[in-house]
Amino acid sequence: MVVSVLCVRLPLNMEGGELVLKANKRHLGQTQPQINTLLHFQGDLTHAVNPVKTPGYRLSLVCEQYNLTDGEQEKIPH
Repeated sequence: MVVSVLCVRLPLNMEGGELVLKANKRHLGQTQPQINTLLHFQGDLTHAVNPVKTPGYRLSLVCEQYNLTDGEQEKIPH
């Protein structure tokens, strides 16, 4: 699985809100969101967003992309 995150809107001068990535409880890194930035990462990574300390709205679009077998796809309700 791959996860894609598009940052659409952020509060002005936002503090916090970093995306944190971990594997097996080991910190891999973090990134500060930027408007109109698309980020892809492995879906099996543990991920979280640090609290936003600035008033206002944060809008992100998230897409989880799966590579399913035919058998797995047949089990999905239509």
